[in-house]
Amino acid sequence: MNGKTVGLVMTAAPHTIGPEQNLKTARELMLKHAIRHLPVRDGGKITGILSDRDIDFALRVDGKSPDKLFVKDAATADVFSVDSGTKLKEVVSRMASDRIGCALVEEHGKLVGIFTAVDACRVLADTL
Repeated sequence: MNGKTVGLVMTAAPHTIGPEQNLKTARELMLKHAIRHLPVRDGGKITGILSDRDIDFALRVDGKSPDKLFVKDAATADVFSVDSGTKLKEVVSRMASDRIGCALVEEHGKLVGIFTAVDACRVLADTL
């Protein structure tokens, strides 16, 4: 596992969502594809990450229905991005120390994948 890169174990071509989409659409997309994180893309550029927990928090705090709240209002702008060639140990160490749920994986500035805590558990299970 020491030599493995995140690009070898990431989930390729992740689903994304736009900042102007409502949280109802985001939640439906997450349920349909059994995922918990959506990179937020605006005009091809990654502007944030939206998790299922972000949606739940925004709905509790604001009290509006999911079709009246938007991704841009709930997403986290500070994303953890790495190059696909980054060593897996470096990525999981950072995720653990900073309590980060996922890393966006890029090649030449373009989103190519996502590496989540679930992916990390899969790698660990394969290793044991």
